[in-house]
Amino acid sequence: MNRNVVRKPATIPCLILILCAALAAAEDKKDAPPAATSTSALKLTGYTQARAVADHFGPDTFHLYRARFGLEGEVFKNIRFKALFEAARTPLLLDAMIDYSPVKNGFLRVGQFKIPFSQENLLSAALMDTINFAQVVGKLVPGRDNSANGRDVGALADYKYGTWEGMVGVFNGSGINKADLDENKDIAARMTWSPWDFLTVGASQYWGHTIPAAASGPVSQRNRTGLEMAFNRSGFMLKGEYVYGIDNAKEASGWYLTGGYFFMPKKLQAVVRVDVFDKDLSLGPDRNSILLLGLNWFFNPKTKIQVNCELVQLEGQGMDFSALLAQFQVGF
Repeated sequence: MNRNVVRKPATIPCLILILCAALAAAEDKKDAPPAATSTSALKLTGYTQARAVADHFGPDTFHLYRARFGLEGEVFKNIRFKALFEAARTPLLLDAMIDYSPVKNGFLRVGQFKIPFSQENLLSAALMDTINFAQVVGKLVPGRDNSANGRDVGALADYKYGTWEGMVGVFNGSGINKADLDENKDIAARMTWSPWDFLTVGASQYWGHTIPAAASGPVSQRNRTGLEMAFNRSGFMLKGEYVYGIDNAKEASGWYLTGGYFFMPKKLQAVVRVDVFDKDLSLGPDRNSILLLGLNWFFNPKTKIQVNCELVQLEGQGMDFSALLAQFQVGF
């Protein structure tokens, strides 16, 4: 016998055994149910608003004002997400948020979303009673005073206890789709009370700052205080808000009161709004007052035709025609 011959391992039988084991594992995997990636179906939402405007102070025009599409759903137990995109105007990305609900009546939210201040700001534009926001909401509410569509990047905690609901959030203060530009953070808090299902009252507070143009520039305060109420029963609606704001040494305030009634239940609604805004309380008479008269015809809650007539009065002057607006909205 030649003792110098080296015995080789049984290579082919080993490969056959490995191959059989791999095929068996693959068969078991094929028979097993696929891993769940979402606990519920994703929901696609959206709406489009087309306007016709006859403006006393500007050109008469047709306008595709909003075209928004959203995707939302529960991706895991107690974890939800939502994304909202604007296709008609910039910025493209409006909402990108993640909600985690560690307790039954509360949740934590991170991402980009609406700042918890003002009932009209938090309401979807598809569900508004009027075509435009009230003056004080558009010009003084955080996230709208800097053209950020009422939104910012940050984190928020929300909790409901009985008839009370509280929200507290921390934000960059830089605006939509922007990282923080300094070491300061803005804080927003909102508390509402609903003693009955048809009545809600609330208050909001915002402690913020302005972003200096230069990195070494001074940081000034940008604080807001708001009060709100909403009544809705038997086809009658009454909503109102007051907002006071201070930017460094400049003070401004405004309020609105909106009333509505369904003459045809869920079909034809008449709306009246008184809207007052004073952009600088230290100056003389400079308040803008707008009386709005409107009609809403509903096909469903998100598909409707709205017509608004706005009458403007500058303080110390008479009331004059300002604009006639018509809007056709289709939503799903």
